[in-house]
Amino acid sequence: MSKKSKGWFNEIVIRPVVNVDGYESYEKMCGIVAEFYYSSEEQKLLRQLRTNPKDSRYITLYTLFKVGQAKCPAYWVNNDLLSALMQSNLDIEVENLQWAMKTGFFMLPKGVILSPEKRSIDTIFWHCDTSDDLLYWAAIDRDSVFCRRFKISDNLKKFTYTDTQDFNPQVVTDFNQYLQSIFLRLILIMECRPELVDKESELVRVNKGFGKAQAQDFYQPLWLGLGYRLKREGTQGSEDSSGIHGTKSVHWRRGFLRNQPYGEGRQQRKLVWIEPVIDNESQSVGNWNDVKKSKLIESFIINFPIMPIVMYEKSYHTYKVIDGKQRLKAIVDFYSNQLVLSGLEVKTELNGCTYATLPYHAKTVLNRHSLSLISIIPSEDASPEEIAKIIEIIAERLN
Repeated sequence: MSKKSKGWFNEIVIRPVVNVDGYESYEKMCGIVAEFYYSSEEQKLLRQLRTNPKDSRYITLYTLFKVGQAKCPAYWVNNDLLSALMQSNLDIEVENLQWAMKTGFFMLPKGVILSPEKRSIDTIFWHCDTSDDLLYWAAIDRDSVFCRRFKISDNLKKFTYTDTQDFNPQVVTDFNQYLQSIFLRLILIMECRPELVDKESELVRVNKGFGKAQAQDFYQPLWLGLGYRLKREGTQGSEDSSGIHGTKSVHWRRGFLRNQPYGEGRQQRKLVWIEPVIDNESQSVGNWNDVKKSKLIESFIINFPIMPIVMYEKSYHTYKVIDGKQRLKAIVDFYSNQLVLSGLEVKTELNGCTYATLPYHAKTVLNRHSLSLISIIPSEDASPEEIAKIIEIIAERLN
């Protein structure tokens, strides 16, 4: 057994990646891999797996060992894409997957997938052993490990597997099934929607201190679904409306896979993902399009003046936004990598960027910017009718 050396990061990582807001640190995840990689021996792990094929310790150890051996290749999963995949009925014949990437891990948005203990699952590691027809995956929620080891059956056209031994078998079995469905959907989408898979990443220089000697080379992350947006259909309403009378509530039209014929004589087949849609979503007449949102972000970067957000204090620490909802939404969309900059007229070189791919200097200027807020506090004896009238007058004069 050996411990990770001082230069472990360079030994088991293809290249360093910048941190992405809303995701766990890539270096931290690689550190977890390194702890397993440097304390394990492959042949010994394989012997232990043959003796104890259901033991979650050896499944996890072997999975992370193989990820370290592959030098920690990773993809960051877009939040909207993850939501869309989980709202899709995807029947997968696993043995037919191409497995273009046989070993690696998916970086998941924080707080989206929670373990039975309500802790965030930030990463799913995997290794596909095509020689032995086995698939391994593991996920960690800070304290607990969830994992599976699958045997791909050519005859049965499905997975057969044995569960790992854990403290609450039924809960863990159900959660493992849930994680498995997420993992397989992500692998599937890499095959049937290759345009959603990043092929290369940009090199950036990050200054870790004063002077050029402190600057280091990092790379932008490789994304799965960068810029992907959920499909929405709905009726038009006012910005403050919570629904439209006489219509159905907001609901999903679930996505599905279609085995579509193509080519000469339509003899060939390819998988096509019919994406899910959020239906009957009330939309504001004044909703900003992506170009208008992008120009707001550009204004921050070039230090143009921005109108303040005006809020009304309904109760202690509870506010109603009177003016600035679309500005706030544009900021949230950009920082969560849901907005791809477009239509910029001054910083044209930033068109096509998300927050994750924004050049370092532009990102630094943006993050240093502040947004002014004006809070209107009602008198203590104001009636609900008087408060509603005040809000109406303020909104009218602002617009």
